[in-house]
Amino acid sequence: MKANLLIILVAPFLLAGCAHVTPAVSSMSFSPEAMEVMGVGSGESSQTYLFCFIPVGPAYSTLNAVKGVVETGKGDALINTVAEHETFWAMPFMCRHTIRVNGTVIKFKKNSPPLK
Repeated sequence: MKANLLIILVAPFLLAGCAHVTPAVSSMSFSPEAMEVMGVGSGESSQTYLFCFIPVGPAYSTLNAVKGVVETGKGDALINTVAEHETFWAMPFMCRHTIRVNGTVIKFKKNSPPLK
C-alpha cells in the first residue's frame, strides 16, 4: 500500500516535462549579390524563476535573442548562427535560464534575386 502511494506521488513529477520549440531553421540559400553583410552580432534572452518554477520578468526565447541581434545590427536576418543555453541553479530559491545567440547580421538588397 505504501509503495503504491509513493508511486502515485512520485509519478507526476517524473512524467511531467517541458516542451521548447525553436524557430524553424531555413535552408534557403541566398546569392552574395542579394545581401549585404552588416557585421557580427550577439544577443541574449533570459528569465529568472523563484523557487525554480515561478517565472519573474518577461519570457525568454531563442526568437527574442535572434530579434535582439538583428535589430542591434540593423539588418533583416541572421546567418552562421550559434546558440548556447545556460542554466544557473541556486536551489531551492532561484534558477536562471539564458539563451545566447551569435551570428552574422545581413540586410537584403532590394530588387535582387534572393536564390542562387
